[in-house]
Amino acid sequence: GDMHIAPERWREGCSTVLGEQLPWYMLQKTLGDRLDSLDHTLETKEGRMNDRVQALEDGLAAEQATRDAEVQHLRVDLEAESSRARAAESEMNLNLDRVEGIARDRTQEWERINALTADTAKLLTAYKQVKAAWLLFQDDK
Repeated sequence: GDMHIAPERWREGCSTVLGEQLPWYMLQKTLGDRLDSLDHTLETKEGRMNDRVQALEDGLAAEQATRDAEVQHLRVDLEAESSRARAAESEMNLNLDRVEGIARDRTQEWERINALTADTAKLLTAYKQVKAAWLLFQDDK
């Protein structure tokens, strides 16, 4: 199970794999070129993958930013709606107070009118009594 292979055998094996009898330095160069080429291919692929990952991350970040902006916009809208509703409510309360005030004023006016009417009735009664007494007094003369 000795894994060590003699350089000559390894050379033979490699040159057989490549399908042609090449001098050792040429074989080395060819393998070197292939490895460089593979390296370059892998780097390019890795670069492309990184670019793709970066693009995805950027895309996700942009989507997230858009969503955050939308949420913020909704919050602002909601806040505006809420304050509009509060303003409308306070205006309504003011109007209610005003109407209640008017109603109170009217009630007081009616009370005053009723009081005046009652006073007038009393005055009339008093006047009639005085007049009757005066007439009696005149008759006695």
